[in-house]
Amino acid sequence: MYRYQIGIPTLEYDQFVKEHELVNILQSSAWEAVKSDWQHEKFGVYRGEKLLATASILIRTLPLGYKMFYIPRGPILDYRDTELLSFVIQSIKSYARSKRAVFVTFDPSICLSQSLINQEKTEFPENLAIIDCLQQMGARWSGKTEEMGEPFNLVFRRKYTRKILKKINFLNQRSKLSEQHETKGLRFNMVDWNY
Repeated sequence: MYRYQIGIPTLEYDQFVKEHELVNILQSSAWEAVKSDWQHEKFGVYRGEKLLATASILIRTLPLGYKMFYIPRGPILDYRDTELLSFVIQSIKSYARSKRAVFVTFDPSICLSQSLINQEKTEFPENLAIIDCLQQMGARWSGKTEEMGEPFNLVFRRKYTRKILKKINFLNQRSKLSEQHETKGLRFNMVDWNY
């Protein structure tokens, strides 16, 4: 039986990330210091006392008390374990809903191909099954990352996001709030996900 926990101990979190094959600096607790203008939570999934999955969730506050969640290069887990993956996604959705998150964007390190200097390009078509699985869980994939700085985005969005963002935009335009720039770019990443 799985369980999820918010606010897992930093030492345990970092040790798991460091030892996992999907290790990435953007999922380390050190990245929280870099992104100090965001709120953040350390999310973990356990079976008994064993940590099986983690996610550093960056949280941005939007007008009207709403939030957006971003999980850079995560969550960290074995994506081939579909039962675990389903539990992680459902738990993140549940947590996002409890915090009034309008959407969750994440860009996991799922490698579809690799090009190394002086070597042939290596394809990993079996990883497309992971993308299909995530899409069946309600994620919308924005496509392959073509450049190093480009994220590999999957996004979940609440059922009433467009209505909420229209309300936020209306209030921003009406009262000329300084937060308007925060919502302006969000419309381009919107996808459907009812939670």
